[in-house]
Amino acid sequence: MTKILKESLIEEEILYYLNSLRDSFFWKNISGGFFDGKTMRKHVSKFALQGGSDILGFYKNQFYALEVKTPTTIKFYETNRKKLKETPSFLLRSKKEKHFKKQIEFQIKVREGGGNAAFVSSLKDVKKILEIV
Repeated sequence: MTKILKESLIEEEILYYLNSLRDSFFWKNISGGFFDGKTMRKHVSKFALQGGSDILGFYKNQFYALEVKTPTTIKFYETNRKKLKETPSFLLRSKKEKHFKKQIEFQIKVREGGGNAAFVSSLKDVKKILEIV
């Protein structure tokens, strides 16, 4: 039986590693709001940025935005990369495609501002992006 990794476990491993590095400061970006068990409602700030990456931070004075995905979801992105980048949001059919589109747009803004942004599914991916091999 194949072990399926959850994004939250991958995020945790990556965050522990990143914050163990010298000259680094990373945090989990809580952009999806929170669920209030008392009122049984989800609250989202009107200032929350849709598509914001899961992990944000700095390493050696460079800004990084890392969107964590499972290996299966990364394959979906790689298969549909061109379509997701070129197709206007309103023409995308699935919620998954629309969500990816927002994440891609966020990453473009980060890069335009001089930062680094990427989809990652493992610690190996992160080390490659940070050029720590």
